[in-house]
Amino acid sequence: MRKGKVMKRCLFVGAMLLSLGIVTDSAAQKRDSNRLMNGDFAVWKEGKPASWGVTVGAGRQDGKRSSIVARKNGGVSLSGDASTETWRSLSQMITVAPGASLRVRFEARQIGVKREGNQYDNCFVGVLCEDAAGKRLALTFGNVTSPELQVDEFSIRVPANTAQTSVVVFLSKTGQLDVRSIEVLEPPATDSFDILLADMRRSYSFSQLKQVDWKKLATDYRARAVAAESPAEFIEAIRPMLATLEDTHVWIIDPAGKQIPTHRSKYSANSYYPIISAQLTNRSNIGDAVIIGRTKDRLGYVAVQHLAGKRTEFERAARQIEALFEDCSGIIVDLRKNSGGAEPNAQVMAGLFTDEPVLYAQSVRRNGSDASDFGPPSRRFLKPVRQTAFKKPVACLIGPGCVSSGEGLAMMLKALPHVTLFGQATRGASGNPAAVSLPNGVEVFYSRWVSMLPDGTIIEGQGIQPDRPIKHTSGAKQDPTFQAAVRHLLKANESVR
Repeated sequence: MRKGKVMKRCLFVGAMLLSLGIVTDSAAQKRDSNRLMNGDFAVWKEGKPASWGVTVGAGRQDGKRSSIVARKNGGVSLSGDASTETWRSLSQMITVAPGASLRVRFEARQIGVKREGNQYDNCFVGVLCEDAAGKRLALTFGNVTSPELQVDEFSIRVPANTAQTSVVVFLSKTGQLDVRSIEVLEPPATDSFDILLADMRRSYSFSQLKQVDWKKLATDYRARAVAAESPAEFIEAIRPMLATLEDTHVWIIDPAGKQIPTHRSKYSANSYYPIISAQLTNRSNIGDAVIIGRTKDRLGYVAVQHLAGKRTEFERAARQIEALFEDCSGIIVDLRKNSGGAEPNAQVMAGLFTDEPVLYAQSVRRNGSDASDFGPPSRRFLKPVRQTAFKKPVACLIGPGCVSSGEGLAMMLKALPHVTLFGQATRGASGNPAAVSLPNGVEVFYSRWVSMLPDGTIIEGQGIQPDRPIKHTSGAKQDPTFQAAVRHLLKANESVR
């Protein structure tokens, strides 16, 4: 594991199949085989568990080291505090065929774990896959959040070009991580449905909000899914089940890499671009993501159509937006067709409008077997990207076509006092999805967080509300939202004069 590397991507999964009442643990064990040596950490040699290596996972090579000791009741404890400079990890190479599907079960707990100062945010059991040159291909892991010893699990498909696979135990923040046992199992394809249900029951972020009855879904759909003789038949069996969630952030990837949606939400657009286009001068396009121009009234216009793609593209857009600041008395930011993408791409543009960090959103993730079990909120801040921010009036146009990370951008602008939101509520769909890889070659992406406004208001199914609601007649060749924003900015400029 590379020194100082922050391990961000988290597939925190679990819930034993036994809890679903679908398959017995003994039956599963007969089909699987543990690929890990000394997985219960019972044998120790020279101050470390036998068959396990100790490496520096983060921090200095020669600083005060984190502790790795045997637990009195079995297992291993990793610990450190605010003075720790060298965070050590445990790792063990395992023999796995490239492309294999693995299920990793572990029993663990954390005691008093918290980040202090510049510590790295890691407390997990994971699987690291690297190529022949030692480049990381995948790091899949289960975060340990429970103060009580409990069994969790996650699934991973080993990338085809993997040359080395390792199991990793890592803590890099104040507190203690106890791990009592780890098993690496290679399940058969027929376990795919059970693994999917267990994974989603444990980690799907909207189980409580949508009142999902996972046991009923298992009863209704398991027989056909287990009887499927091909990935295609399996997909046809689970797709209607996943559709019941009515979540645009739930989709299927077949073994050939094709994305298959499970739900498409319908909406009526509240924009009519020809009206805007006729008024723009000095128009420029940054790929198909951003449109930038000026109106005849010396107002800047920025339409962010999506947030997918390379960060450099949005940094280029930010530079062109900055050019508007020189002679524009106000800016219109149009998000009504924003189909989402990556929230960090939004920050490089929204950061132009603030000169200090601003809390714009919170999010929580599941951390227990009950649908109401969530970890502490993670706060999301918009940070400035230039010394002098644009503080003149800004009008942000929103509507139901603004979804996912587009709503993240709307929340960033909503948090700024000189920005007014016009239009209609956004879609209300922000799931931050990640995949569970199944033994039959299918992957299912599903929502992993609940996104909220700074005051804790959940946006799923509700959307972000405008400050100035504007009615829009479907099919009308007019744009009252844009026109209201223009009037607002011109009036604001008059009051300043």
